[in-house]
Amino acid sequence: MKTFLPVFLCLFLISTGVFAQPVDKEREQRTYQEAIDVYQECTTTSYLSNYHDCRCVAGAFYNARLAEPAPTQRGVLLGTILPQCPDLPRIASIKYQQCIDWAKLQRPDNYQEYCQCYGATFAKNFEGQTAPLSRIEPKLAKFALKRCNQDYPLKGSTPAEDREFKKRLEDTIMN
Repeated sequence: MKTFLPVFLCLFLISTGVFAQPVDKEREQRTYQEAIDVYQECTTTSYLSNYHDCRCVAGAFYNARLAEPAPTQRGVLLGTILPQCPDLPRIASIKYQQCIDWAKLQRPDNYQEYCQCYGATFAKNFEGQTAPLSRIEPKLAKFALKRCNQDYPLKGSTPAEDREFKKRLEDTIMN
């Protein structure tokens, strides 16, 4: 048991890349400052802060920047990091609130359950996405709408009214 901790610590440090390559202090300091800049950019840009965990983004950026042998443009590096750091609870919360804004008028009987489904489904399907949000958000929204319309159908309406409502809802969300 006494030898377990040192061996475990050594294996952990090797697996995290600490021994991968020596890093001079000046480069490490520049990278640290760049990671702070990435964190500040993330927290002040609504797209980034609404969909990603900015601490995760900054930490992953720092580690990736130190590990790379040749400098990569910040945007390119962030593009590889962002899919690793979704903020799923925040995404679900934002989508839930957006849903509540319109669904409580259309679905007075079950809008809260419907919107919980919508937020959770949207967030779950956002995880691991690598395409730009502007391209995938309409697809994720449409998928969540279809899924939640199946699980929580409109009550007391005719099939024609359901189709008309779903069409207006999709048009509203997609625009």
